[in-house]
Amino acid sequence: MRTVVAGWGDLGRRLGRRLQASGEQVTGIRRRVDADDVSNVVSCDLSTVASGALRHLGAERLVICLAPDARTPEGYRAVYRDAARRAIDALGALQRVVFVSSTAVYSESVDADGWIDEHSPARPVRWNGEALLDAEQALRAHCPPLIVARAAGLYGPGRNFLLRRAASGEVGALRWTNRIHVDDAAAALAHVLDQQDPASLYLLADGAPASERQVLAALRQEMGRGAVPAADGDAAIDGRRIRPRQLQAEGFRFAYPDFLTGYRALLQQGAAVGL
Repeated sequence: MRTVVAGWGDLGRRLGRRLQASGEQVTGIRRRVDADDVSNVVSCDLSTVASGALRHLGAERLVICLAPDARTPEGYRAVYRDAARRAIDALGALQRVVFVSSTAVYSESVDADGWIDEHSPARPVRWNGEALLDAEQALRAHCPPLIVARAAGLYGPGRNFLLRRAASGEVGALRWTNRIHVDDAAAALAHVLDQQDPASLYLLADGAPASERQVLAALRQEMGRGAVPAADGDAAIDGRRIRPRQLQAEGFRFAYPDFLTGYRALLQQGAAVGL
């Protein structure tokens, strides 16, 4: 099988390397190829590429994991909807297309049992979720066998935002947070590609939500920092909790099944140097 990964950033590169290690032919697409890229990465501006222009790549499968240059409604539409559609048309006949979206398409209000899964309705409350849901719907209409993978917050090497917040002594909010280690996200995408009869929707999250306050307190402890007192006691936790039922049903195994496992590994690898 020959797979094209449109968006050769951190996630796309990790997915590509994983597929290559299993013996697959992989081509990455990014706008600008730099010295760190390898020979299987091609330079292409997907915002202007013509229909059929990439047929020579012989792609059978496409994974779209693009990122916008501008965090605006126009920037999101230009990349997630328009550039993604151009990528599909440029490559020609494809057996499988996976579009990486976000759990931002869900509202903060939870279902009756307190969880969101693949059967929960998408009800975005912010413009970014609206733009992503619009892109999903447009791509489904354009490419009916589309598989959507909605990712929670990615963390991993080089993604030290929460570590910096913990080190600074932030208490954090009493709201649920959901995440997935970037290596697990890449592994989950590879898993989806390998399914003989995949579902049309997957949630990419480790299934172990934790409050922001809990996460920051645990990270401070792991970093050897002192506790920060909270002012509001045992108030209720707001937000959504994500459960990746489809991945779980298919037997996918997470290398980092919760935030503490993942961040502990990062700290052991020296992720907190300079914090």
